[in-house]
Amino acid sequence: METARFQIVGGVRTGANLDPSWPVVEPVATDGRDVPWFGWRLLSRNHRDLARSPAVYASPQACVEAVERARTAVLGASTVLVRNARTGRWTWVLEAADGTVVATSSRGYLRRRECHDCVAQVLALAPVAIAPEPQDALAARPARRH
Repeated sequence: METARFQIVGGVRTGANLDPSWPVVEPVATDGRDVPWFGWRLLSRNHRDLARSPAVYASPQACVEAVERARTAVLGASTVLVRNARTGRWTWVLEAADGTVVATSSRGYLRRRECHDCVAQVLALAPVAIAPEPQDALAARPARRH
């Protein structure tokens, strides 16, 4: 039976912009050059995107290390649900005991209950999800220009 898994995805950072966009909670350092970045996402058994890394990393290996830290940190993490006043959508973050954001929602939810249910899935699946391999990282794809 398939189980949940972590996946490494890549992108390109140009200045302060991430392509593709990523819900970064931590500030992104930039010097104006195009720089590759990597982040993780937690996929459910049916490949639904449940959670994402709160930061982007310089290499797939650094991202794998961040996954391992997140897997253990979610065990004692507290949940913070946030409602966007403009859109009305609910999102969440998991915070470690020291206040560090461990994971963030991959999307906004119309109902608070749906947001809470997703967090419950993440808390149950993250510690047992299949860990990613650096060589399996999805490469950055340039944005389509018309």
